[in-house]
Parts: sequence; structure tokens; C-alpha cells
Amino acid sequence: MRAVPIFLTLLSLLCLMGGGCAPAPLVRVATAVPSIGPPRIARIVDLGGLAPIPDGVLDIRHSDSVLTPGEWVAVVGKNLDNSETKIEACGVEAMAVGHLQGGSLLVRLPRSKHWDDHGGLTLTTPLGSDRVDIACGHAVVVSDMRDNALKLWRATGSEEQPLEEEPGVVSLPRSGPIALGDGGALLYAAGRSSAPLLGRGHGPMELFVIHVAAVPQPTVESRTQIEGKGQIVGAAVDDPRRLLALAFENELVLLSLDNPTAPRVVGRLSMGESLGSAACTDGPVFMSGANQLTLLDSVGNTVVLVDLADPTAPRIAQQLALSEGATGSVTIAMTDHVDEAGRVHVLTGTNVSLARMIARGKTDASTLVKAPPGLATVELRDGRVSVVNKIQFSGEWIPVDLALDPDGGVLVSVVGMDVDKLLSIEGSAQGLLKMIGALKDTVQFGQVWRV
Repeated sequence: MRAVPIFLTLLSLLCLMGGGCAPAPLVRVATAVPSIGPPRIARIVDLGGLAPIPDGVLDIRHSDSVLTPGEWVAVVGKNLDNSETKIEACGVEAMAVGHLQGGSLLVRLPRSKHWDDHGGLTLTTPLGSDRVDIACGHAVVVSDMRDNALKLWRATGSEEQPLEEEPGVVSLPRSGPIALGDGGALLYAAGRSSAPLLGRGHGPMELFVIHVAAVPQPTVESRTQIEGKGQIVGAAVDDPRRLLALAFENELVLLSLDNPTAPRVVGRLSMGESLGSAACTDGPVFMSGANQLTLLDSVGNTVVLVDLADPTAPRIAQQLALSEGATGSVTIAMTDHVDEAGRVHVLTGTNVSLARMIARGKTDASTLVKAPPGLATVELRDGRVSVVNKIQFSGEWIPVDLALDPDGGVLVSVVGMDVDKLLSIEGSAQGLLKMIGALKDTVQFGQVWRV
């Protein structure tokens, strides 16, 4: 490390003799340079989403002068490094996580619903403050199963055209569930090599780790083959505990993210007596402030609480019945994360999504029954989950999915459908396949409700 200051001194002399030079390299160091005056920001350099080296010259290949959630950022200037330094970037509070040579700072941008694409960056110390304007951005991510691809549309900041016309595309075989991790810097995406519609077995699944902020477009950093029982249902990341959970129809697989770009399996939990039925249809959802997650069993109308006190040996802690005495499946889906109060919401009603499961032999045709649409709110308290609120919607509507509204509340997608026509289709193998096509034929119109 002694060679670094000598190298920089020689570089400075060459710059003076030549009449100009590129900006000095960014060098990460272990100790801070004391501030002796008001802070002055010279430039901002975004470094991408991959963790920089602990010391030495930093890699700036992924700098595109746009700050995005989860990125590492070099704030370059004088008198910036102070034990009481406060940083606001893109409308959210950011954290100084390292020191750079000359009194500059290494900063990590958080993922937040309060992210502002016009926010700039402000740095404040007890001796003053400084602000610079810099572009902030975010992206919308879609797992496109039809095109076997992951598509990322970057926001433009324009109300007329909020997203770029052409997305960044990452090819994935049989693109499946996705989960954001490492503060939004990395995306964990599931893909399968092949899986026949009527197959009951389980095949290899590949887990792709994608660097969202890579330049010029998102890149696959690694891919790992994961075995799981049944088809994959969902994925979720717990950043504080560095855990990735993959939910399959008959198994929960836990992976350590101690190395975010190289996940490794640490624990498994089998669910269901055999592959002949699906014991998990949605989830997982990590519960706030607890070593627990929830899964949804739509066939059994239950929320399954899993204890993760020991990630190498997860266990089922509770099975909460959502609809006592129901003759079929009346639970559809649940939110992919908890709301601000730490609660998860479950959509109830006629579960038309069962059609594909019936065709694959994962449940019996008798489980598809007519039920009024509604919403159940589930809360974790003292290590157990319970239903704290239930509401029902009026009208002949079929709920199909739900999501949390960033501004509060729950968004519910509903369609107008001739349910009686759907339920009248015969239960033979041929009839079950017709049922899948009937989903499109019977849809009359759709809406999104905010609950």
C-alpha cells in the first residue's frame, strides 16, 4: 500500500507538465482525514451495485452518472469525512460506509419507497453543508415467461412517458420468480431448463444473480443450479439476515447470501407427504423483526408459519386456517412482503388459478369452488400468526392477484368472469386442459381496486 501515495504524486506531476489530466483514481483507505472546514463536493461517482474492495483503487467501470437504489457511490471533495456527517441522496438518507483518500467518502444508497428521481445529493457536517445535482433513477422489473427473459424498464422522470420505450433484457430459460436483494443492487431470478405442463416431477432450476446497475446494461454475475421439489412458487430476500428463501410446491430452500453473488444452500424444509399434491402455492414472505417467514397453502386454505431461528434446520411452527369448513380452495394469493405494520394480506374468493394445478395433477378438480371475493389480514404477534381483519367485496368479481400500494393500502386485480361456465367444464383430463383455455374465454373485463 505504500506505493499508492508515490504513484499519485508522480501522476500529479505529469498532469501539471502536460497541462491536464483525468480525475485522480479513487483510493479506499482505512482511516478518515479530519475535517477542518466546511464541506465542498467536487464530484459524485457511482460505482455500481457490486461491493468494492476493502482497500486500494476502486473500479469505476459501472459508472453512468445515474444514482440507483443499492449502488455504492464515491462522494469526492474536501472536509466531507466527519463522524457527524449526514447525507441525503435522491430524497432518502444514505449512509457513509467507508473512507477515501483525501477526506472523501464511500456511500451506500438505500432502497426506499421515498426515492426521488430529482433529489440530488446533500452532505452536511457540523461545519456546514454542500449540495450537488445528479441524476437519480430506478427501474421496473418484469419476469416475462412468454419471452423467457427478465426485462428492466428504467424510469424517465417524465409524466408523459414514465418508462423508457426499450427495456434492458436478460435472457432466462423459463423465467420465473424474482427477488431484489443487497439493498436493491442485485436481483435473484429463477429459471428452469424444462418442465412439462402435466409433469408431476421436479427438474433442475437455475438461480441467476443479476447486477441491476451494471453498465451498459444489467448483467448475470453468476448462475447456480438448485434442486427443489415441485415447481418453484416464489422467492424472497431478508437483507439483514443475508438469507434468500426459495419456495417450491413441496419444499422450502434457504440460501446464505454472505457472498451476495454466490448464494449457497444452507437449509431445507420438506412440505407435503408426496409430490402428488402442492403444499405451497405462494410466498415466501419474511416477517418483520422475527426469525420467521410465511407461506400460503391455497389448497388447504392455510398460512404456514416457518421458524428460521436455525436456518440450517427450518421447521413449521404453525398452520393458520383461514377458512374453516370450506369445501374447496378459497384462498388465492398473498402480498409478496409485509406492510408498514408488519402484516401480510391474503386474497380470498374463487381461485381460478387452480386450473393449471388441476391439469398438472397437483390438486383435485373438486377444489375449484365458487366463493365471494375478500381480503384477510394476518399479523404476527408473540411468535404466532392470527387473522386480525376480514373484509368481503360485493358483486360478481373474481380476484386474481394483489400487491401492496407504496402509498398505503392494498391493490387488488379483479376480473368479470362467467364462473358458472368455468365450473361446468367436465373434470376429465381433456376437460381440465380446456379449463385453462376457458380462463381467457370467460373473462369479460377487469379492474384494479385499492383497498
